[in-house]
Amino acid sequence: MDHITNSLAEYSSTVNQYADKINGALLPVASILILTFFLFDIFSWNRRLGQEGGSLTVQLWMEVALGYVIAFLLVYNISEIFDFIVLVFNKGISLVNGVLPKKNFDVEVDTSEVSGWIFKQIVSLVARAVDFIGDICAKIIVFVRFFQMYILKAISPLIVAFFMSAQTRPVAINFLKHFASYALQGLLIVIIVSLYPALITDDMFKAGEGDWVTAFASIGKGVVYIITLFGSQKLAKTLLNAM
Repeated sequence: MDHITNSLAEYSSTVNQYADKINGALLPVASILILTFFLFDIFSWNRRLGQEGGSLTVQLWMEVALGYVIAFLLVYNISEIFDFIVLVFNKGISLVNGVLPKKNFDVEVDTSEVSGWIFKQIVSLVARAVDFIGDICAKIIVFVRFFQMYILKAISPLIVAFFMSAQTRPVAINFLKHFASYALQGLLIVIIVSLYPALITDDMFKAGEGDWVTAFASIGKGVVYIITLFGSQKLAKTLLNAM
């Protein structure tokens, strides 16, 4: 969790450079797509006005062209826009870290009332395994989150270019939502890691003092913690309506 507030350049400068290079290499293709959409748009307007006995005016040319100039600016600066999105959510993560206690989740199992030394050791071993898996899963989820953002950043010019076509605009909007959802996921992960230990301090799982029910309920809390971490991406996409 130490790297959750890193920018894309800070998490892996090498991969970020590769993503920027791929991004730059795809800019000519994105430009061709935008010009193609522009020509189709002009031909469409010309045909429509011709059927009505009119013709393209300089003002109409300028109005149509202005939208595509904005598209060029968006495509050629999409890498910086993505970096800014990550910066905004990282600022939110830093603010949340500043008000929440620094307490990590641990699967603490009381086996005092579990009969048999062997059974005590088995329960303790399972608890330690769940605790270890939880830590590993958190690190893997953070790694996958950054990797997905690098991929989206690399191919962003191609997809964002589709924004200028009314038929393909939802694809571009959904693409931007997906990237934002990965940035938002970092904030959700920090909230989960910070709130979950406080939530289970005194909860419904407490059913006794060191008996079998309490022991396995504690292990169950660890399993729920892992499931919640993996569900953070789905939650982020749901909140941003990314399909």
